[in-house]
Amino acid sequence: MDNEVTLESLTADEMRMITSDWDTTNRRRFELIEKKTSGSITPEQGVELAHLQKLVGVIRSEGLRPFVEKLTSAQTCEKARRLYNTLEGCGNDLAPYSWQWLKDHLESCESCRTKIQLPS
Repeated sequence: MDNEVTLESLTADEMRMITSDWDTTNRRRFELIEKKTSGSITPEQGVELAHLQKLVGVIRSEGLRPFVEKLTSAQTCEKARRLYNTLEGCGNDLAPYSWQWLKDHLESCESCRTKIQLPS
């Protein structure tokens, strides 16, 4: 695995990971971040996390975040509404990944941001 990952160097699988499979990829990344934070990450998982972080770097450096978000905008907005309804019904009882995903989605989606107000 190269140290530098660029859009041009992505394999077809990596491109799918940052586009149509982004939700799964990002969920796995957050799981690994939680393992790293708790000190329970294995060396293999550390390598996987480093690679996923590089893929996130490609999204940011290439300005792909709007593209990634638009790929599944209707699905992601529906997911945001379901998570918010869970928050409303369970009193902030969301997994850390889900909470972070919802905050990230609201940051990038003006439509949902006007409809969903997160508790402080």
